[in-house]
Amino acid sequence: MHGSRKRIGTRGALVLAALSLSLLGAAGASARDGHGSDDGTPAAQTRGHDQEQEAARQDGRPLFTSAFTPSLPTDPAVHGVAAGGVPWVLDNGSVQLKTDGRIRVELEGLVIPVVHGTFPAGTARPVTTVSASLYCAPDGSAAIATTSSVPISESGDAEVEDTIAVPSTCLVPVVLVHPNGNGGAYIAVSGGWRSS
Repeated sequence: MHGSRKRIGTRGALVLAALSLSLLGAAGASARDGHGSDDGTPAAQTRGHDQEQEAARQDGRPLFTSAFTPSLPTDPAVHGVAAGGVPWVLDNGSVQLKTDGRIRVELEGLVIPVVHGTFPAGTARPVTTVSASLYCAPDGSAAIATTSSVPISESGDAEVEDTIAVPSTCLVPVVLVHPNGNGGAYIAVSGGWRSS
């Protein structure tokens, strides 16, 4: 009699374990079948998140923000675009791209620190305008969009404010600053840093 109770108890535990696994599997399936998310978030919350993302896209919330690093002639090409032929330094520079396509580039003190040709050290000349282009992976791909050109002061200050087409997906975004409308060269690149 004792032995039969022990067998029943063991069988009962096995049945309970099997039922528990079945219920867990069913719960996981319902979370992935459109009635919720993998993390158990109810469908209404998942739809709400999608609607928030769409609203963010329409409202022009920040999508990409980065500082700039000035270029050196020895820097590698980025997306097939060569670094400028002289060294550049930069006091401060940033880019912000919003979900509605508005882009703002601010540059302060982007100048050539050495004498070059007839120009003294510490001036942006002969560059008189700059534009900015957005690139996405893979490396070597063409620019997604390029802003209009704006003036840059002799002391290297410029502000670009424009609206560009924003792709739905952009892996490894990079923004290049071009001199004098020359899309084949860059004088500053988003991201990165250079220790002095």
